[in-house]
Amino acid sequence: MKIISNKRGQSLVEVTVALSILAVVLTGVVTLIVNAVGLMLDSRDKTEAVAYAQQYLEEKKGSKTNSCIGLDDTDESPSDIAGTKYKKEVDIVGSDSIFPGAVLVTSKITWNAKNGSGRDVTVKQIMGRK
Repeated sequence: MKIISNKRGQSLVEVTVALSILAVVLTGVVTLIVNAVGLMLDSRDKTEAVAYAQQYLEEKKGSKTNSCIGLDDTDESPSDIAGTKYKKEVDIVGSDSIFPGAVLVTSKITWNAKNGSGRDVTVKQIMGRK
């Protein structure tokens, strides 16, 4: 009795299984890369927002000596930062409970992330008036 073996069919099944496994692995790798890039972009946006918030605190100080003459309780409405996707809002509130003449300056930066969700960063600093 003669046994007929079909090696070609078996090879085709092996190749199909190998390609299926490769496709699943590559899908996972691509998903990880896309998520990593998204997190990197979110991190970059947040770093830029913190830098803008600190910049506006420095502007309100007027100098590095913490001389805040003329800082009164104010509330700026949100305004666009030219050439960027960010909006700034600076709030100055008297804070005599900490020490006389102190003001609490709050700098808030808002923006929309790539996925459309709203993000914000808030930096606060207590400043004294001389």
